[in-house]
Amino acid sequence: MNYTYPLSITQEPLAGEPMRGQIDAIVRGAVLSLADCLRAPRVRTATVEADENGLAIRTAPFPDAPCTGHAPDGARLSVRGQCGAWYAVRYDGTEGFVSGKGIVLHY
Repeated sequence: MNYTYPLSITQEPLAGEPMRGQIDAIVRGAVLSLADCLRAPRVRTATVEADENGLAIRTAPFPDAPCTGHAPDGARLSVRGQCGAWYAVRYDGTEGFVSGKGIVLHY
């Protein structure tokens, strides 16, 4: 069986390397999606509303992404962008993503 998957309407993977073409397309899509997530018209702020453990700041907008830090309940975050229900934030020198369920946005 010979599988080929187009990367776009005008570009196809190299012959004999269908998996590489798929991976390239997935990586390209992920990078473009992440770039869209990080775009923000202006910096906003948010307040953490969490339990005594605070809110995890993660390396990517996924619940199983590694934690880069924590923000305590009541902490003020700089919101840099949004990716679905996740927000790109900065807190006390740490940048990452937090779930929108644990913050209150300020406009």
